[in-house]
Amino acid sequence: MPTFLWKTSQKWETSFNFSSVTKHYSVELVRLKRWWREECQVFTNGLQIHPVIFKRLNGLALCSNSETYSWTFDGRSFLLMIVRGLCSMAKHHLFIDGVEISTNDSRLSPSTLLRRRGWLLVCFGFIELVMGISLESICYIEDIDETWFLFWELLGRVLLIFGFLKIVEGLKSPVARYSDCHARVYTV
Repeated sequence: MPTFLWKTSQKWETSFNFSSVTKHYSVELVRLKRWWREECQVFTNGLQIHPVIFKRLNGLALCSNSETYSWTFDGRSFLLMIVRGLCSMAKHHLFIDGVEISTNDSRLSPSTLLRRRGWLLVCFGFIELVMGISLESICYIEDIDETWFLFWELLGRVLLIFGFLKIVEGLKSPVARYSDCHARVYTV
């Protein structure tokens, strides 16, 4: 019986053309979801890189900062970036020498991804904040019986709190900088 809940894998492949030689790189990410943590095994051209373990509370991204893992293989710098926080953004991005492999776009950098995630969190937080304020105001404007009044008031306050927390998290989202395309990513 396996000791993990589920196992997924994602594979990226790309080729770089040099003056006379073409180098092919294949990176595979194998994710093993366990009860308290997620273990990731990274393979580059079939060789396993040091396994990475991300510890979270059973898959919930609490104060979800992005997780990065960088390594060097065959003179190239690799950066695996996991952006969490929103379902549409919860995916893995692989950068080889500063180029994002999935889209093959050199303009897409880790700082762009983190800024995009931060602004999405601010927008969704603002929407929840407006919904919470409207539910709170409807409770006092409309004549609602006692049981429904308590429900709508509680729902409005929960939306207010979560909207405010999302806005704060989106504004404090770390911004990553590239000092050089071969250098490590520093978060400030």
